[in-house]
Amino acid sequence: TNSGAVILESTLKYNGYSLETCGWTMSGGGISIVSGASLAIEHTLISDNYAHHSGALWSNGLNSMLVVNCTFTNNLTLFEGGSSIVIHPQQNTTGDLLLLNSIVWDLAQQQIDFNGNDLTFQALHCDIKDGIENIEVDPNELVTFGCINDNPLFVDDVNGIYSLQSESPCIDMGNPTSPLDPDGTVADIGAYYYDQCQNFLDENWDVLEVVSMVSCILGNQEALCQCYDVNQDGFTDVLDVILVVSWILE
Repeated sequence: TNSGAVILESTLKYNGYSLETCGWTMSGGGISIVSGASLAIEHTLISDNYAHHSGALWSNGLNSMLVVNCTFTNNLTLFEGGSSIVIHPQQNTTGDLLLLNSIVWDLAQQQIDFNGNDLTFQALHCDIKDGIENIEVDPNELVTFGCINDNPLFVDDVNGIYSLQSESPCIDMGNPTSPLDPDGTVADIGAYYYDQCQNFLDENWDVLEVVSMVSCILGNQEALCQCYDVNQDGFTDVLDVILVVSWILE
């Protein structure tokens, strides 16, 4: 039985997809990769899949892997002691093997199994259930930085809503050199960013907000600058300040 995506000697590129409840398979409930294929996925959810081996992702002969801002969760691996994600690259591959700004919070006993053939697997700024200790790998083949081991606090994982709550530890914890989230803040970890601007237009504005807006316009506070675009014309400028001042004086 095939999985969510079976790639043979080719490249899989996903951006903004969901691979959910793809059905039962022997290996790779969400994605299965063989024969020297390459994997490049961004902002993709792989969830609620199940397989005998590796409920989320299985690869044999992987050429390269670039997984950025993805969420692997609630995937079931039926084999006792199996791993949710299994990565077996080609011995002579020259491509990157990178997991970046991603959540791996699955049901398997082992989250990731990497058999690298003396190659290097990088897990950077990720939230991994039970920590990097839950990656089965030769220590000489693993590079990690900025990873956390905290419940990502999904909005409603029981009903398959895997966006982040406002208290999520994944907010602003992505690689600080990654592109900013659409709200202008540091990249979050996971497939879905938390919009920190969503409540701005409902706030009780005061003079401190005006000071922050001016600071933003002058370039001293860029993180939430986009949130101060209260007239929603695509720019944060003096017109927004005038509008907020008029609200305060009402």
